[in-house]
Amino acid sequence: NDVLEVLVRLDEPGIFMDPVEDSFAPNYSKVIKTPMCFLTMKEKVRSHQYMSWGSFVILSRFVIMP
Repeated sequence: NDVLEVLVRLDEPGIFMDPVEDSFAPNYSKVIKTPMCFLTMKEKVRSHQYMSWGSFVILSRFVIMP
């Protein structure tokens, strides 16, 4: 959870806090095949949906890497 909070703070404008919508970033859903946001990641942490550190890292890459 601490790692996730660091990632959230690095996204100063908060672009990836909530799911990105096409109205904000045209064609986002066409370009990004596996969208992820910090809100979804936080919920997955709270509900213990990440079965391992590796699964958390893999999904976090969808937010922090193009």
